[in-house]
Amino acid sequence: MRWPETAIVRRDDLLARTRRLTLLVAGGASAASIGLATVLGLSIPGKAATTGSQTPTTQNPSASPSPAPGKHGTRHSHGHRHLAPPTQPPSTSQAPPTTSSGGS
Repeated sequence: MRWPETAIVRRDDLLARTRRLTLLVAGGASAASIGLATVLGLSIPGKAATTGSQTPTTQNPSASPSPAPGKHGTRHSHGHRHLAPPTQPPSTSQAPPTTSSGGS
């Protein structure tokens, strides 16, 4: 039995439309993925671009200066900032710690 030409043409048109739709969806998903990765990558604290003209300010002048970058013995030590000690000592509480048995 011979297939009518219209069925073959219709099948080819449907396949071509499906391929175009598939490429459109895959391209949109790729663009959305790259866009989200860019937005999330730029929102990570400490990873923002700086101009280099700003000098870091010290909030605690009695703190000893940190060693020069690269002197820590690690490969990735440059650019890391050290934390300053707290301005107040931790508060002490007179109440006993809360405990839970986990039962109902």
